[in-house]
Amino acid sequence: MKIKIEVNGKEKEVEANAISVANFLVATEVKDPDQVIVQINEDMVERDDFAKTVIEDGDEIDILYSMGGGR
Repeated sequence: MKIKIEVNGKEKEVEANAISVANFLVATEVKDPDQVIVQINEDMVERDDFAKTVIEDGDEIDILYSMGGGR
């Protein structure tokens, strides 16, 4: 079964009934997954919860890179 989700504003189909955030980041080959912030339906997912938070059909996912900097 496939689920349809939206990732950073683009529709995507995932070959699964549901998938954890951690597995999704691996499956989609997100570069530097330790440096990303993930929101599902505008709710921030804590990094410690990536493995137990499930992405489901119809979810809107935002993957943002945290950027450090300054002087």
